[in-house]
Amino acid sequence: MSDSTPNAAPDLPVTPRVILLPAERFFVRRIPLVSDSAIESQVELALEARSPFALEQLFYGYVVDSAHRYALIFAAYRRGFSAQEQAAWNDSVHAVPAFLLWTVAGRAKAGVSALVREQGQTLEAVAWDDASELPSHLLIRSGDGGSRKKDLELLLAELSRRTGVTADDVRRIDAEILSAPRDDEVQFSCTSAFTGTLTHARLITADVRDKAVLTAHRRDRRRATLVGGVFSAIVAGLAACLVLELTVLGGRALLARKNGEIAALAPEIQKIESAQYLASKLEKMAAQQLQPFEMLAVINQPRPASIEFLRVTTAGPLRLDIEAQTANAGDLRIYESALRALSGIERVELRDPRMRSGRTTFALEVNFQPNWATQGEGS
Repeated sequence: MSDSTPNAAPDLPVTPRVILLPAERFFVRRIPLVSDSAIESQVELALEARSPFALEQLFYGYVVDSAHRYALIFAAYRRGFSAQEQAAWNDSVHAVPAFLLWTVAGRAKAGVSALVREQGQTLEAVAWDDASELPSHLLIRSGDGGSRKKDLELLLAELSRRTGVTADDVRRIDAEILSAPRDDEVQFSCTSAFTGTLTHARLITADVRDKAVLTAHRRDRRRATLVGGVFSAIVAGLAACLVLELTVLGGRALLARKNGEIAALAPEIQKIESAQYLASKLEKMAAQQLQPFEMLAVINQPRPASIEFLRVTTAGPLRLDIEAQTANAGDLRIYESALRALSGIERVELRDPRMRSGRTTFALEVNFQPNWATQGEGS
């Protein structure tokens, strides 16, 4: 079924208090939670198990459902965001992915079990089940300017394979996700059928910025508010004491001195800005084609249970280097043959198998074909 109403969204103002981050840069999974362990620890363990990068190299967050049985976790490689983009976050109260709308507005409100949102070159597929109000699957694809119809067919096929939902049962919309802050909450909307409010508690855990920096940022914001109140009281006291003239004179002198200091620092500031701009350009070029989460998901599909990955690194946009071990040496060749048979794999090389204490350690080099992600094997 189709519902393409791009002009049906309510007229909600976009505010710098909330920055909606692009969905296509994030890896998203729903994980089950256990009641006898801290949620933050479970989220970090889940990310460490699924990511080829350490936590300090990720921007990540999570949302927990109302029953505290599941959490939707999401993470992005830090270098996927330029220095300029990250600098813009400092002035915002929250920096969260736009797809958080689907954690508070879904099948219960609009009567759907799956939908596809089309916006620009990005396709976003969402599916729900009866286990939680959080989406069971969230697939995001960013096209390269090719055939939108082909990209949509591949996405619907992947959604059907994972959930069993047929293309005829998927609702399609073409609309932008908007946000509007209201006190300590944020209201999201995407057409009049999909609206929902993310509470302050959920916004805190969903904010993807560096956790230590985020804590310091909020502390500084509270301190600045307090200092502003004290300063206002001092100004009012000075006005009551009829020392306005002295205050003005002192303010002029201070302003002149600060202007002189700023003028003296102008050349250094310009050098720093130029260096930051160059660094951001280099970071964008380095991260443009890197898809480590998708590559890791592809090689995980045929992996026997006995094989454990010890370390995964990238060597360019099309290569994974893996250090692994297994208690069953016979599984090595089985896994190697399974990888060679995968669509999108160009070359697989098994190196340096060694037996020690009943376990076989080995190195594995997997090279992907160019444009491998368009062949339906991405996650």
